[in-house]
Amino acid sequence: MPVYLPHIRPPLRRAQRGQVLVFGIFVAAVAAAMLFFVFNSGQLIREKTKLVNTTDAAAYAAGVLEARTLNYVSYANRVIVGNTIAIAQMNSLQSWLTMLNTAGEDAIVLLSTKYPEMIAPVAAAQQHAPQMQGELVDSGVLGALTGLSDQRNLYTVAYSQLIAFQVLRKARADAVDNVLATSYANDGNPPRAELMSDSLGPADSEEDWRYSEDGFVRIMGGQDRGRMLSTVLAAQSKDPFIGIADPKAPANDPLQRGWESEADSPFCAGMKDKLIRRGKTWISEDGNSGNLDAPGPPGFARWTSEDELVEEYYSFEDCSTPQRRRVLFGRNSFGSGAAGGSGYAGIPDYFDLHPRLMNDRPGEDDKLRMGFAIRVTRQVSDTMTSEGRSIIEPTERLNAYKAKPAGGTGEMVAVSKTETFFRRDGEARLNKESGTEERPNLFNPFWHTRLANPCGEVNAARNIQGAGGICETL
Repeated sequence: MPVYLPHIRPPLRRAQRGQVLVFGIFVAAVAAAMLFFVFNSGQLIREKTKLVNTTDAAAYAAGVLEARTLNYVSYANRVIVGNTIAIAQMNSLQSWLTMLNTAGEDAIVLLSTKYPEMIAPVAAAQQHAPQMQGELVDSGVLGALTGLSDQRNLYTVAYSQLIAFQVLRKARADAVDNVLATSYANDGNPPRAELMSDSLGPADSEEDWRYSEDGFVRIMGGQDRGRMLSTVLAAQSKDPFIGIADPKAPANDPLQRGWESEADSPFCAGMKDKLIRRGKTWISEDGNSGNLDAPGPPGFARWTSEDELVEEYYSFEDCSTPQRRRVLFGRNSFGSGAAGGSGYAGIPDYFDLHPRLMNDRPGEDDKLRMGFAIRVTRQVSDTMTSEGRSIIEPTERLNAYKAKPAGGTGEMVAVSKTETFFRRDGEARLNKESGTEERPNLFNPFWHTRLANPCGEVNAARNIQGAGGICETL
């Protein structure tokens, strides 16, 4: 007979529902926390990266202004050199015209007897020199041009250098503020910048720029103008009329101030009489201008020129030693003293690199770099994070991912530094005579800027926050 066993019902399906709910809630909470962490961390990284990049851009903008100012001053110094050489040329022209104006009948007779090639030039000088002397020299035209060039040196060019450096400090600050404001336009309050280091120095007034023992540049006056004088003399030597004669020029070239012409002596057989053209232009102090044979030592105050045409000849009385006689002569002097004062004030004061920097050895040009560093801060409350202006405002318990700036100052901080340096590329950077590389100077406009390692400034910034330095200078 059949056997009936009791039926055991399986557990109800609905009894198993909701078992993963607790686990799902836990996972959702963890996911929400991770999502908030990713969002807030991303916002913090974005804010910090933007602050660093903006700080670099602001510092670089200030560095560009420094390089442009140094290049402008270099161009201005070249203008001073050019104007000074122009004054020397006008002085030489007056001396030359004065010499030509002395070509009288005696000179025509003397020169025509032995030097027939000089008849036409001397006759032309006799005909035109008086008019040229009257129109250019006696009328004061050349003197007026000298005064204009001198005034340009003194009041336009040299003074503009002072203005350029006086406004540089404010121009840098304005450039930094403009970069910060532009970068953070429509992004809350812009960061604030403060100066960390500045090689320009504390000078502000003309007195400070002239006598300060600190800084990168200084006004050179008095005997400190030696570099300008050396540059002027080097430029003068390149001009064949007021400097060194061109050795390739043909004999009797009227544009050269030194040449000789020979003729057979009518009294001494086998001997040669010579017609010697000499001229020289030099700059000296007012009280010691000297003459053609013994010019005064180089100075800053007076340009002097002398020109002469001398015959060196043998007489029937002595055929062993030549005699000399001056046929034509001219002299002119530009200066402010009693000896031919013209109102010319001499080589003006100018800006140059500070002497304490130039005294370093040539291999230590690292000191000849203008440094500029800023510290930029932004309040965390101004950032687009959960602690600032973000629309996501978690509870105090959930907000465990805070910025936590060093020192608990509530500020994000970035530091940047630039250095403005001198570099001339190509073969032009080498001195043609010595082969050495050109050292930094304010006569050639080859100043550049770049971002530099701000290690020292970073440590100083961290000390301000009370965090201590972590950066070691390389």
